[in-house]
Amino acid sequence: MNFRSIRFRLTIWYSVVLSLSLIVFSSLLWLALRHLLYADLTTNLSNELQGFEKYLLLEEGDSAFNIRQEIEEYSTSLLQDHILLVCDSRGAVIYKSSPDISEHDFILRFSAEHPYPLRFRHHHYLAAARTFTLRQGTLEAFLGVSSTPVKRATDLFGSLLFAATPLFIVCAITGGYFLSRRALLPVSLIAEKAKGIGVTNLSERLTVSQTRDELQSLTETWNGMLDRLELSITKISRFTADASHELRTPVAIIRLSAESVLRKLRSDAEYRMALHKIQRESENMTRLIDDLLFLARADVDENPCSTELINLSTLIGEVAADFRPIAESNGITLSESAPEAHLFVKGNSSDLRRLFITLLDNAVKYTFSGGTVQLHAMREDGEAVAQVEDTGIGIPDGAQAHVFERFYRVDSSRSKESGGYGLGLAIAAAIVQQHNGSINVMSRPGGGSIFVVRLPFSPEPADRMAECASHLRLNQRA
Repeated sequence: MNFRSIRFRLTIWYSVVLSLSLIVFSSLLWLALRHLLYADLTTNLSNELQGFEKYLLLEEGDSAFNIRQEIEEYSTSLLQDHILLVCDSRGAVIYKSSPDISEHDFILRFSAEHPYPLRFRHHHYLAAARTFTLRQGTLEAFLGVSSTPVKRATDLFGSLLFAATPLFIVCAITGGYFLSRRALLPVSLIAEKAKGIGVTNLSERLTVSQTRDELQSLTETWNGMLDRLELSITKISRFTADASHELRTPVAIIRLSAESVLRKLRSDAEYRMALHKIQRESENMTRLIDDLLFLARADVDENPCSTELINLSTLIGEVAADFRPIAESNGITLSESAPEAHLFVKGNSSDLRRLFITLLDNAVKYTFSGGTVQLHAMREDGEAVAQVEDTGIGIPDGAQAHVFERFYRVDSSRSKESGGYGLGLAIAAAIVQQHNGSINVMSRPGGGSIFVVRLPFSPEPADRMAECASHLRLNQRA
């Protein structure tokens, strides 16, 4: 048996709690029975003393009244085992039911007002004292009734409890072990099933038992984790395959160019052409590797590397100004607008600049000459919202859900021949996620596209100072 297993610990805890409960219950039951029996015996003793007093008062009216004889007759009429001692006001003994009774010890022992336990001739008694006032004088009566039956009953009951409690504890330990084993059996089955699931068979799932308990919740949670893990592994595998495929082409071009010029002597122009080709493909590889490195770091660290306060209105104005010559060279009109002059967000300014450059580059690349590209920034529902709208070729409905995936290209017009590897929008989505925002696209074929970026709005420093001053004034008034 594994002493560190949950089954063993559950059994021990269950057994300890149940054992303590049985011991406490048995003790309380024994004490309650003992109290009840002794309470009845005390009531009986009090009734006997009252009856003895009434008997003497009644018999005192007889002319032939003999107090010693009457006491002896009353003592003889008592059915239960008892001891009786009667003294006059001077302490002289008038009657004692047994010659072995020591008057001195007996009276001292019963000097208390309440019933008192007494042991006489190896028997147990419950005794009490009572003062009688007769015409002949005052009497002190000391009566003790046998408590042996009560003691015998409580001892027997206690022995039964003492003998039965260990048996119950053994049954509790055995039952607790089998109950814990049965309760944890589904966990063992889940563990065995989980051990057989690896990278090669991530599509397997645990069987969900419709028990509506914690085990069902555990199984569903585990299956959900497998779903996410399978999705992540699939994305990593596809990402690796796509990256290898994209890197293979420029490497092959570089290798072929080098092999071609090394086969025989070439002219300076041919060497220069080969080196230019190698340089161009090297730059493409460098750009691709940088993009892959950015995405890999974004997967590990979901938070931006800095949280400076950035004026989004100013940022998009600067990006639009920098990108306008490129748009105009393609015959495209680029305009920007920001109704609010101060639209602050927290984040990394270089990453946000790259975000909007990527969106503008994407819009200009797929907009025909004579078209327009608009960049808007506004505040909406407590968020800073930026929109990049173009009049380009648009995106088919079935492709809009995939445009932010890595290495995804809608068609041949969106390929690396036009300067991209299908990573731009994936990088844009990663930047937005780092800034706790969201990005969406609305488009229709031939009707242009609208990319909407939502970022958490941050109050500008002046607003914060005014808010703090307002709170300070309110506190001072309070």
